[in-house]
Amino acid sequence: MTQIGFASRPNRIAARPPAPIPWMRRVLWGLLGMFSLGLLAAALYLVPQLATVGLVLLGLGLPIVFLLWYRPEVGLLGLIFLTGSFIPENIVDLRLPIGGGLDLCDLVLIGLFGVVCLRGLNRGTLKVPWWPVGGPLLLFLVIAMFSALYALVFEHVESNWALGDLRILSLYLSFYITLWSIKRPEQLKILLVGLFIIADLTSVIVYLQQFLGVDNPVLQAMVSTRDWRVYQQTGGVRVVPAGQVLMHFMWFVALGLLIFARPNWRLRTFCVMQLLFIGGGHLFTYMRAEWVALIIGLGLILVILVPNYKRHLAKVVIIACGIIPILILISAGGALSQVSATPFVAGISARFSSLLAPLETSESGSLQWRAFEEEKALQAFRKQPWTGVGLGNRYRNVTTFQGEALGWMTEGNIATDRVSRFTRYVHSSYFSIAVKMGIPGLIVILWFCAAVLLQGFQVYRGIPDSGYKGVVLGVLVGFAGLLVWCYF
Repeated sequence: MTQIGFASRPNRIAARPPAPIPWMRRVLWGLLGMFSLGLLAAALYLVPQLATVGLVLLGLGLPIVFLLWYRPEVGLLGLIFLTGSFIPENIVDLRLPIGGGLDLCDLVLIGLFGVVCLRGLNRGTLKVPWWPVGGPLLLFLVIAMFSALYALVFEHVESNWALGDLRILSLYLSFYITLWSIKRPEQLKILLVGLFIIADLTSVIVYLQQFLGVDNPVLQAMVSTRDWRVYQQTGGVRVVPAGQVLMHFMWFVALGLLIFARPNWRLRTFCVMQLLFIGGGHLFTYMRAEWVALIIGLGLILVILVPNYKRHLAKVVIIACGIIPILILISAGGALSQVSATPFVAGISARFSSLLAPLETSESGSLQWRAFEEEKALQAFRKQPWTGVGLGNRYRNVTTFQGEALGWMTEGNIATDRVSRFTRYVHSSYFSIAVKMGIPGLIVILWFCAAVLLQGFQVYRGIPDSGYKGVVLGVLVGFAGLLVWCYF
């Protein structure tokens, strides 16, 4: 029943709900406790091994859930650390009856996503701005789910292949929603520091692998998976890390902070060290597409900043005109001849000079293979332009091109699961989305990319000069460079 109370003003009656009854709450909690104990006793009697494992996971999981509830940025950093493949993901491998399974990264993602959603609903703060960026991303995930269902039902694709591709695409939406739970400045600072630490750890492993060589991998992922790839390159060891995209973004974030954090000399020193350290890691990847993305990002920074710094443009030109002749004279005098003869410098120079000779570079085996993939993907796309072949499906058969059928691409292993992986994969992300998800998927992902660039530039222009503006600038130009990188 409703209790009636008289307000301070006359002729007004204030109605309020009845006070809670303490003994009722105690009874409910007691019944819940008895039911939990009975359920635990039944589980220990019927499935003792599974119940024991559940108790261990519960004991370990409750502190983690408590931490994620109050510090979602720490959970996000943990998820990014796991995607870097520093530790084996298969230490937890939960097989599913429908095919495939969930590894440690998947379980952390599901747990983090669930905790963030419950936290937002409990506090009434689960507000995700779906326009103009979140909307196309959500629509893209809906199309991806339809593509996976189409592949399973109509194309009879193995469930592990279809759900594996869907898992990768759903990661972006979950990451986007989780990121919006980070709203306080101190949370952003913790996230940035953690991201720099992960990027530096990735660079340390890249540097360390140079001394150990190809035959002594630092991480298990270099042997058991293709998340980390190690090759013998002319001039040194080529290491392609799992966190190469994170290195790319954090390099530009450091550059943005260096530009806009002028009063803080400690932060500027830190940013210079990050630019040198992470930039060196970029060189040891020997990835031309990554270098092109860096060059494009630097060019965009100049285009964006020149209108605001016209008064300093003349000084930059004068300094450049003085440095360039000095470098030419030193090179002509042979002072750098010994340095240029070292294997590392020679390998980097040869790789970089190939960017200046696109016609010759197009004849290389790697670019010819990419052209072959795109040609076959385009043929499959023309046959099914609206639905695509479906997520996880093959878009071509195994061929003899570059010895694929003989196992030259898989270290001599011609097992079906190893060889067929290349018949489902396209290096170009745009061709991959088009051939698997059709025209709708390609249009929506291009819409999303355009929305990120436009919205990012508007946010950049609306923020006053500060470190936050540098972070936005770094993410913006890094994403623009990534769009070109994804083509290759």
